[in-house]
Amino acid sequence: MTIVWVLLSAIVLILTIALLFSYRASASREGKELLEITNKLSSINSDVLRIESSVKNEIITNRAETNSIARNTRDELSASLNNFSNVVSTSINSTTELQKNQLELFAKNLAALTKSIEEKLQALTTGIENKLQIAMQPAQTSQKKAAKSLRIHWIVSKKILQNL
Repeated sequence: MTIVWVLLSAIVLILTIALLFSYRASASREGKELLEITNKLSSINSDVLRIESSVKNEIITNRAETNSIARNTRDELSASLNNFSNVVSTSINSTTELQKNQLELFAKNLAALTKSIEEKLQALTTGIENKLQIAMQPAQTSQKKAAKSLRIHWIVSKKILQNL
């Protein structure tokens, strides 16, 4: 039994030594792992800071580009509206000038037509008056003769009545 005790003691001693070495090995491994994790976290943190800086720079650049594009778009729109305004103004002015010219031409034509109608009306009136004079001459002559004859008869009748 002493041998068993000695063997058991030796086994316990060997197991204790194995556990001690195992513990030390695992403790140093955990320290290394903890150090590796710390290094990785530090690396991740620096990467996050670098990415954050890059994102901020991109946002700033995008804002500047967006503002530039918006300014260019406003400038183009303003130029287009000015051009459109000039085209419309020119078109209205040319239309107004054309209408003015057409109205002046119409007024001239109307004046010429009115003058022509007045001349024709005057000629027609003169012609009618001449024809009427010609047509009335025999009637006037006969009226004068009748008036003369009536006067003579009146005078004769008056003398007869005075003699009575």
